[in-house]
Amino acid sequence: MATELKKVKLTSSEGTEFIIDRKVAEKSVLLKNMLEDVGESDMAIPLPNVTGPILNKVIDYCTHHQDDPFVSQEDDSKKVSDDIDDWDAEFCKGKTPDEIRKTFNIINDFTPEEEEHVRKENEWCEER
Repeated sequence: MATELKKVKLTSSEGTEFIIDRKVAEKSVLLKNMLEDVGESDMAIPLPNVTGPILNKVIDYCTHHQDDPFVSQEDDSKKVSDDIDDWDAEFCKGKTPDEIRKTFNIINDFTPEEEEHVRKENEWCEER
């Protein structure tokens, strides 16, 4: 007999509801902690600072990684960019700042001068 997966209801800032497997939600440390706080409850978890499109992206990421083993912060420091699988590379890497802003609906509040300053400060970490 198959075991039934527990479901969790999440509510975005604009009131959009997402019903997902608890196993998926627990891949997010924030959601895992919130679920531990409410215990076994059918109440929706409100996420007032997260819009529906962003929450959808988080759910996509957590769903893809739901069967991955838990990685502690100590173990995480040993991970390098070469360990990233193709799905994650497509999901996270190789995007311009403008593409990231569009994906996550982020308004660019930097002036061109501020952007150039940040770019110069962080030149050292760019792949060449």
